[in-house]
Amino acid sequence: MSDHTHHGGPPPGEAPRWLDHPSNIKLITKIFFGLCGLFFVADAIFFAYHKHSTFQPAEWTPVVEGEHFQPQGVHALETTFGFYSIYGFIAIVLLVVLSVGLRKLVMQPEDFYSRDYNEPADDESGEAHHG
Repeated sequence: MSDHTHHGGPPPGEAPRWLDHPSNIKLITKIFFGLCGLFFVADAIFFAYHKHSTFQPAEWTPVVEGEHFQPQGVHALETTFGFYSIYGFIAIVLLVVLSVGLRKLVMQPEDFYSRDYNEPADDESGEAHHG
């Protein structure tokens, strides 16, 4: 266990900072979701306009001046309404799910740095850890 006895807020004897106030965290969250909504609405407004695909094949060249690449198949996904919103949401969900699995893989015991490696280990083999 850690030696900290406080639950949230600044450490004892330290002045509170601006992120220690829950109202500031709520404000940042509201701004974040507001920007997400604003970009989604902007995508809806500009949906009628021609969108350029970033996944344009490198070998494509226009036949006539002013011709645009017309995406088909997988390339057409990028020009659909809400593609980046859905893509970002799926990417974040996968990031969280994979990070939970990665945490289980690389997590160390809580007393990892304060452990005395000269004492015998408590595992089944009875072997001592040497560092």
